[in-house]
Amino acid sequence: MTRRDREPPNQSWLVSYFGSELRALREEAGMTQTELGRLALQSPKTIGDYESGKLVPRREFVELADAALGAKGMLMRLWQAMTDGTYPTWFYWYAQLEEPAREVKHFEPTMVPGLLQTEEYVQAMFRINQPPATEDEFQNLVAARLKRQQILFREDPPEYWAILDEAVLRRWPRDRSLIRPQIEHLVEMGRLPHVHLHVIPFSHGFHACLGGFMALLTLERHDDCVYVEPPGGGLLRTDAKSVATARHRYDVLLSEALSAHDSEQLILDVRESL
Repeated sequence: MTRRDREPPNQSWLVSYFGSELRALREEAGMTQTELGRLALQSPKTIGDYESGKLVPRREFVELADAALGAKGMLMRLWQAMTDGTYPTWFYWYAQLEEPAREVKHFEPTMVPGLLQTEEYVQAMFRINQPPATEDEFQNLVAARLKRQQILFREDPPEYWAILDEAVLRRWPRDRSLIRPQIEHLVEMGRLPHVHLHVIPFSHGFHACLGGFMALLTLERHDDCVYVEPPGGGLLRTDAKSVATARHRYDVLLSEALSAHDSEQLILDVRESL
């Protein structure tokens, strides 16, 4: 059985599989990482991260690498097979990893976490944050977000931690009718036995995750990955150093956040102030 005849592993390991295919193609072409980097406009270190599954490549790199390696579209087909257009490509792999995870930990600096949003909040967010080109695309995005939320309602849900910056509770859509239902939904979800909701208040000042949204996943085989969202896209890391650093930051943040009880009280206080 040749390398190309092998079936890809399950979607939890798409990143590693893509990396192994990239490395095999490069070696077949007789190229070093430096040589491929010149043609695909990436550093040798980043090429190495792609090949080892530590970093998820973006479309621009895949297109250039496919051409440089004479893959005749094979890399692009593999990459596209991992996405179906439901999510932005930089988020798709995270969503695939989240679904089977045993533990999910989110930090949100500005918005209600996706797994805890009401449908109306989802709609308002997508209208403003990433307006789709067509109504069908908009409806697909909303449906995909609501489908993601179902992991919290299955028979064996993951343990879910969500830490919210207080800013999440202070900045709302312009349609004020959405606010109270969303707050009540947060409270209801936070009372589920497998959901752990915490708020880090403004009074704590600077904290360990000022850089933006972060997610930590613990997968079935006790492997972890971390996903962060800098402006313009997302980065999924699976290497031990990145995961350990992110886990430490999350643990520090959790130690600084309010208890579940005090967090709920703050959320209720916000509701009463409306």
